[in-house]
Amino acid sequence: MTTLGRVSAVVDQGTAQVKVNVEAFRWGWRFSYPDQGIVIEGVTPNGPELVVPVDEAVQVTLTGNDVDHAFFVPQFLFKRDAIPGRQNVFGFTVDTQGTFRGQCAEFCGVGHSQMPFTVRAVPRAEFDAWLAAAPRGSQAP
Repeated sequence: MTTLGRVSAVVDQGTAQVKVNVEAFRWGWRFSYPDQGIVIEGVTPNGPELVVPVDEAVQVTLTGNDVDHAFFVPQFLFKRDAIPGRQNVFGFTVDTQGTFRGQCAEFCGVGHSQMPFTVRAVPRAEFDAWLAAAPRGSQAP
């Protein structure tokens, strides 16, 4: 039960240091940091990059806007579904600095294999510098 509790953990909105909205769509991802007005989006071969601080709780609100998708990072042993019309709220903490590849893990059509993304966990000071330098506003897919 300890492992299941950790995998199913939801980060309390009051304690989460970082909040990210993740939206899956055919054939890409949109990562929004609502508190900072930052939107990162990608439909490129490497997909977009989700940047988070290492050793800090991250709260994710996951949605899909067309068909079922899934947010999957193999090194985290973690997968959550992105279902249209539903919000899937979960939390995670990356305890090792580095870059981790992710992928849509729910067959969502012909472009499914072209939905990668990365999660880059960095020290807090580097995360703050990234936040300060990141472009503000939304981008169209």
